[in-house]
Amino acid sequence: MIPQFGSRTLLPSSFVVYAILLWGCILTPATADCDDAWNQDRYRSTFSARVDSVWMRPTGSSFRSEILDPSSGDTVVFQDLDFGLRVGPQVTLRSFLIDGFTAEFVYFGLDDWRSSARFDDVPPTPNLDAAIEAQASFQNFELNWLSDPSVLGTRWIAGLRYLQYDDSLREAYVLDAGLGPVQETAMGRAENQLFGPQVGMNLDIEVDRTLLQIGGKLGFFNNQTNQSGPAYSNALVIDGTPESMFDVDADEFTFAAEIDVLIRRTITRCLAIHLGYQGLYLDNVVQSASQNGGPSDGESLWLHGLVLGGQWTY
Repeated sequence: MIPQFGSRTLLPSSFVVYAILLWGCILTPATADCDDAWNQDRYRSTFSARVDSVWMRPTGSSFRSEILDPSSGDTVVFQDLDFGLRVGPQVTLRSFLIDGFTAEFVYFGLDDWRSSARFDDVPPTPNLDAAIEAQASFQNFELNWLSDPSVLGTRWIAGLRYLQYDDSLREAYVLDAGLGPVQETAMGRAENQLFGPQVGMNLDIEVDRTLLQIGGKLGFFNNQTNQSGPAYSNALVIDGTPESMFDVDADEFTFAAEIDVLIRRTITRCLAIHLGYQGLYLDNVVQSASQNGGPSDGESLWLHGLVLGGQWTY
C-alpha cells in the first residue's frame, strides 16, 4: 500500500487576543450618519461590518490511495480523493481612523473539509479491506491599513497576516490471511503556520449604486511546519506491526498571492449586498498526502471560490 498521507487545528489564541485588543484601541466613536451621500459613506464612514459566506475549494490537495500486488508491485486498485467544495464564514470589520487611513480586520475559517474512500475484498488473495479518511482545516486572520482612494479610485493596503493550513490522513486495514484477520492503522498529519507582512491594492469602479471592486494582495511569510507519519522505504506492509513514526519541525519561506473580484449593490444608505470571487495561492506548504514514508516537501495550494454576503455601514 502506498499511501499519500489526523488533523490538529492550533488556533492562534494569542494572535486573536492581540488583534481584538488592537482593534478596540483604534476604533473611534461613531460620527457618520446613514443619511450621508453614498460616495462619502463608502470611504468616510466610521465603522462598517461585512459578513460573507465563502464557497471555497482547495486545488492541489487531492491525492490518490493505491493498493499494490505484494508479489509484482503493480497497482491493484486505486481511488482519488478530493476535499471538494465547502462553505465557511468570512467577517471583515473596518474603522475610519484619520484622514488618509482606515483600519481593517479580516477573519475566514473552514474546519470541515473531508474526503473518504473504502476498498472491500481487494484481490489477490488473501483479501484486503481498507478505509481511508482525510481531513483539512484553514484559518485566516488579517490586520490591514487602507489608504483613502486616489483620483483613479485606487486604495493601497498594508498589513499583517496569519494563515494556518492543516491536513491529515488515516488509513485502516483488515487483511484476511486465512488464519484470522490482521488489523493495522496508519496515520499522518501536516501543519503549516504562516505569519508575515502583506501589501496590496484595490480598484473601485462605481456606476450609480453598483460598485465593481478588483483587488489583490501579496504576502511574504515565515512558515512553521510540523509533520508526523509512518516511515517506510517503499510501501506499508500490512502485517499487524505498525511502522516506526517520524516527527519533524521546520521553518520555511512562503509567499501568498490573493485576488478578489466583487460586484456590490447598495440597497439603502447603510446596507449593501455583494457577489464575487476570491482566490488565494500559497506557494510552499506541506501536506500529509505527499509524505510517502517520509516528510513531504512544500507544494503549492490554490484556495478559491464564490463569495456571497452583505455589508452594513455606519
